[in-house]
Amino acid sequence: AALALYQPAALFYWVFAAAALLTPNRAPGDLFRKLRRHCAIAAPALAASYGLAVLGLTLYPAPDRMALVSDIPGQIERFLLRIFPLAANFALPSPSWPFLPDLDPPEVPESADRIVGWAFFLVVSWGLVLYFRTAGGKARWRYGAAIFLLAAAFLPALVMEQNLLRYRTLAAPSALVVLYAYFGAQGFARAFRRRSLPGPALAVAALAGLLSAGYHLRVFLVEPQTREMEILRGELTGRDFSGVRRIVVLQPTPLHTLAPLRHLEFGRPSSAWGVSARVMVFLALRETAPAHAQLPIVRVPGDAPEPTPGPGDLVVDLKFLSRAPR
Repeated sequence: AALALYQPAALFYWVFAAAALLTPNRAPGDLFRKLRRHCAIAAPALAASYGLAVLGLTLYPAPDRMALVSDIPGQIERFLLRIFPLAANFALPSPSWPFLPDLDPPEVPESADRIVGWAFFLVVSWGLVLYFRTAGGKARWRYGAAIFLLAAAFLPALVMEQNLLRYRTLAAPSALVVLYAYFGAQGFARAFRRRSLPGPALAVAALAGLLSAGYHLRVFLVEPQTREMEILRGELTGRDFSGVRRIVVLQPTPLHTLAPLRHLEFGRPSSAWGVSARVMVFLALRETAPAHAQLPIVRVPGDAPEPTPGPGDLVVDLKFLSRAPR
């Protein structure tokens, strides 16, 4: 049921499996016996979810959001070169990243994602091997199981591709990388300090993660969205609605933003996407001119030619995002 409702959350099954199975003192025989049990539980659910997806796409095609993968080798390459480096990337996005291209606002290049992601995972892998060796030998079997669980967290995307928002495939692999980073840190501590990391150090690391997440949430989502709505309300406040028959919304493009940089879907304006512009104008109308909140709203995509306003048209220019101060 979870796979059919929201695949990324369901794939956290493998994250919990890794936390339970990848202990340094677990014998390889016990590890693989329990790993087979986890796979036996997951296999029927994955098969049933695939069958439901095929049936659903046959009855209600949605090629702009999902599709069956026809090129599995290409999807594996995509995982290795694009998805996995993002999942292993703890340094980007960052408004202070020094090697951003000369764009306004800057955008994180995929080459930087790949370099930083793979470099970080190589360090984590070294720590993992040290962590598994603390039980004495057989580290390669435990490391192999760790890589298998990482691949399993991406498995449904090999047959069912999320075309619209690729970060949905990152949740479980990213959580596994975080877990492996913890194991790796313990491995380095036990190898070089001969003891585990102290509890306060783990608490500080967790707090730093929370503060970083809160900072990025504020910089990339809260502040740009708040500023976007404030400017939109200003566009509608005090307007003369007498004789207005409809509202024409000139949308920005995804390249216009109030955020310090763009990364994937983050840092881009909400009003640039589909129905969002209509909803935003409707909500702003309910606040600034509630008597006219039911006026028809027509959107014009940012890359389309601007239409000539007709009688009764009130034009709301959301392309102001390219001119608004950040």
